[in-house]
Amino acid sequence: MKIELLTDRIQEMFKSGCGHFVASDINRKGMFVGETSSPWDNENKWRPWALIFNGEPQVPLQLQDFNLRSRAYSINDNGEVVGSMQRFGEEKTTPFYYHNGELLQLPVPRESIETIATHINNNGLIAGTYRPRSRRGGIDFPRTCVWKKDEGFKPTTLDLEGEIGEAIAKAKVVYQGTEKRDFITTEPQYVNDNDEVLFDLCRVGGNLESYPMVWKNGVYRPLFREDWGKCPVVDSVVLTEDGKSAGQQHTQWSAVAGSWFSKEGSYTELDYTSIRGVSARGMLGNMIVGNGQRLDLSFIGTYWNNPDSRIGTMDDWLTPQCHGWFQHVWCAKDDHMIVSGYVKGENQWRVSIDKK
Repeated sequence: MKIELLTDRIQEMFKSGCGHFVASDINRKGMFVGETSSPWDNENKWRPWALIFNGEPQVPLQLQDFNLRSRAYSINDNGEVVGSMQRFGEEKTTPFYYHNGELLQLPVPRESIETIATHINNNGLIAGTYRPRSRRGGIDFPRTCVWKKDEGFKPTTLDLEGEIGEAIAKAKVVYQGTEKRDFITTEPQYVNDNDEVLFDLCRVGGNLESYPMVWKNGVYRPLFREDWGKCPVVDSVVLTEDGKSAGQQHTQWSAVAGSWFSKEGSYTELDYTSIRGVSARGMLGNMIVGNGQRLDLSFIGTYWNNPDSRIGTMDDWLTPQCHGWFQHVWCAKDDHMIVSGYVKGENQWRVSIDKK
C-alpha cells in the first residue's frame, strides 16, 4: 500500500496561498478532481476553483477568473472531467465538460436555473442535476438530468411521467396511498460503465423518504424491497457493473447501518459494534469504503466487504500520520482513494493499493 501526502503539493500550486482542497472523484489511474481556493486577489479575497490533479495540480485556464466560482465533480478513466461554474452576482449555474485543454459549457434544460454535472462514465454518459424555478418564485428541488456525448450532449430530464410512473406503480411501497406528484427524482448518486444511472426518488413532504432507482436508456427499475416502507434507503452512492449498490439505510431520522443491496432487492445489513453508522463513498479494490462515526462522536474511515459484512476501521491499516480525531474518505475507485485526516491541521492523502 502506498500513501502519498497531497496537501503541500496543492498548496504550492499558488505561491500567494491556497486555503483548502476538497476531492470529489478519482479514476482508476489515480487522477482526481475537486475544488481548491484561488490565490488571494487585490481585495484580499479568494474564490473556489475547479482542480484537476494529473501528476501535478492544475486549474483549467478557462476557469482562472476571479469573477467565477467553479468545481470539478467527476473524472473518468479517459481524463474527461465534468463540473459546474457560476459567475459571481448571477443566479444561473452552468455545467461544463473539460478534456485535453478544451472546455465546453453543456446545454441545460430550458426551465433550469441551476444545473450541475456531477458524474461521467467511461462511455461519456454524463449525469447531473437541474433545478427549475418553483411556483413561488424561488428555486425548486433538484431533479436528475443526463447528457450523452454521442448525441451532442443534448440534455434529457428524468421525471415522473411515462416509464418512471409505471416503475413507481409497480413498487407498491412507494405508491401506496400517495399520488406520484409527491415524488421527485433527486440528484444522481452514481453512473456505472453499463450506462446505468443510480438516483434517489424522494417523497416530498412528511419525512422526506428516499428510494434508490436505476435508469438506463429510458427504462427505470426500483432498487428497493417492497417491505421497506418503514425503512427508506438514502445515500446509495455505489452502483457496480453487475447491478449491485452500496448505500446507507435509515429508519426515520436515524442512520442504522450501511448496507449492500443486491440487484434483486435483497440486502445485507452490516455488522458493527463501535460505529454508530456508516455511509459508502466508493470501492477500493473489492472493499466498500466510507465513513463512520465512533460512539464518542469522532469520525473514522471504514471499510467492509461482501459477503463478509463486518465493518473494519482504517486505523488498523493506514499509517499513524493519517490517524486523528477526524478521518474522512472523500472518494475511491479500483486501486486509489483520497482520504483526509486532522492531526495538526487537516491534510489529504492519496492511498493506492496492490490488489495482487
